[in-house]
Amino acid sequence: MNELVSVIIPVFNKAAFLDETLTSVCGQTYTSLEIILIDDASNDGSLSILEKWKAVDSRIKLILNTENLGGNKSRNFGINLATGKYTLLFDADDLLSASCIENRVNQFEENSDVVISSMGVFNVSIGDVSSKLDWIPDENNALIRFLRHELPWTIMQPLWKTKILKTHKGFDESFKRLQDIELHTRILSSGISVKINSDQKPDCFYRILEGRHSMDKLEFYTRWVQSAAEYFNKFKHLPAINAKKELSGTLIETASQLLMAQKNGQLSPLKTKELFKALMGSTSNSFSTQLVRIYFSVQNYIPIRIKGLKKLMHLLAHGR
Repeated sequence: MNELVSVIIPVFNKAAFLDETLTSVCGQTYTSLEIILIDDASNDGSLSILEKWKAVDSRIKLILNTENLGGNKSRNFGINLATGKYTLLFDADDLLSASCIENRVNQFEENSDVVISSMGVFNVSIGDVSSKLDWIPDENNALIRFLRHELPWTIMQPLWKTKILKTHKGFDESFKRLQDIELHTRILSSGISVKINSDQKPDCFYRILEGRHSMDKLEFYTRWVQSAAEYFNKFKHLPAINAKKELSGTLIETASQLLMAQKNGQLSPLKTKELFKALMGSTSNSFSTQLVRIYFSVQNYIPIRIKGLKKLMHLLAHGR
């Protein structure tokens, strides 16, 4: 099979990682690629690195944003430009195994809309983090698991049929966080055919190195809260399932992140309460959302973490 695959990579200030990332992409055993790089007005020297790679690999298309537009718009530019039968959405600081794309293309069946592969994690080099943290995909109840924030896969694990991304018009540009979760939830809810890669060995690798994210912590958590509330309201009326009940999992996980940020000194107690109030302000008053409020209140006012409380709240909220 020699179908063209489009690899879409938005770039903003990733100069420290670009050579390693592009080596892994350009060195694929599957060579029928178009590599769409979108520089989102980087100011750290990323652009000169991208231009260097474009000069030596004719498969690279380089798009320059004149202002910083964010990942959603940049990825959508790439999706609109993609001419491949298949599309891989990738980040500028992560890595692919040499056979990643060949492996995924070979897994496609006639009726498959997307193939999902396993993912490993690393700090500096592949293998420096335990394989116990690998993400092994499972399509069972994938839609419900996204609603609960029990994420079955991440943005780089699927290889999409490009027409699926184009039909669903790519990313919702109003989301500042949870962008890929929103995309996967929306497309899964349409009833697509998902194929889980039978080769469970990771073929992509997510960098978890501390410090790779430069955004101010208050801005980071503010965006997370805004997007979690938007996600809740966007999908609360999904047919055939009790979406509000399942979405309480996203609220619990967001509350947990706020509490952890407060504990680590990244958010003040006042700001933590303000963000939690904003999170819950637009949600319905149900049994499940009341459990979220109870969880936040208990963990916020007791100075020690209560082991197992979050898991218990998930069990109660989802009726499991």
